[in-house]
Amino acid sequence: MQISSTAKWQESPSSGRFAITMPVKSPTDKEEVARRLRITRKAYGLKQVALVQRIAKTVRELGGGDLTPQHWNNYEKARDNIPREVVAALAIKLAWPSDWTIYGNDTWLPSHIIVEIERITRDAEKRRA
Repeated sequence: MQISSTAKWQESPSSGRFAITMPVKSPTDKEEVARRLRITRKAYGLKQVALVQRIAKTVRELGGGDLTPQHWNNYEKARDNIPREVVAALAIKLAWPSDWTIYGNDTWLPSHIIVEIERITRDAEKRRA
């Protein structure tokens, strides 16, 4: 599912960090990014703490400051926009494509991750039914 071709990086006045922002066309834009973060993390077989441990150093090296499990939880819950340094660290450390995170384009996702995402999504739909 593609979110928006008009996503852009915008500096947060409070933190000075850059984050992905999207025009609010519907209440699901930010929620779709959060959903992809959640299901993709699960597809990689990682808990939030383990994922943060894998990418935190790279986030700092890219100028993004400290990344904590609480930050990640806020991204997955659509409370905060995900900073570009985190998106880049996911790509660098886990081969987690930025296009997938931002736009939902799964072209460069590893095939075994796509299969796992589809399984997780099916299982979640079964539980809701």
